[in-house]
Amino acid sequence: MRKPSPSTVGSYAYGSSPYRSRYLFNLFLLMPGPESCKYGYHMSVLNQLQAVLTCRTVGETIPVYYGLPTCIPMSDTTFSVVTSVYTVGGFFGSLFANIVMDRYGRRGAARLSTALTAVGAALVGQSASVGPLILGR
Repeated sequence: MRKPSPSTVGSYAYGSSPYRSRYLFNLFLLMPGPESCKYGYHMSVLNQLQAVLTCRTVGETIPVYYGLPTCIPMSDTTFSVVTSVYTVGGFFGSLFANIVMDRYGRRGAARLSTALTAVGAALVGQSASVGPLILGR
């Protein structure tokens, strides 16, 4: 078998490859920007909402809006559990992702993920106590 000349090897490395532009575009898409890092952080951490979510800003009575309380009384420890359960859910999701992908394929896994996200959002939105809030997250 004949070895390629250095000029042939160099031309693939410096731009004559038909895949170079696609490679650079994919590399650009994978580079995380500051917006994506902030988005993921704010999705998991509820520190900005802590005073409102834990009823620290209201007086003696908890206001009710359409039959649901506007805040859930909880201690700092309970609030920490509610915040950290997001990471636990991500851990278990990553453990079972390959099983779901093998069994149902990409489309089935995307459908299951969407359904679980919708159920979780509904639970968080309709929760009046800590249990459904933790289960939804």
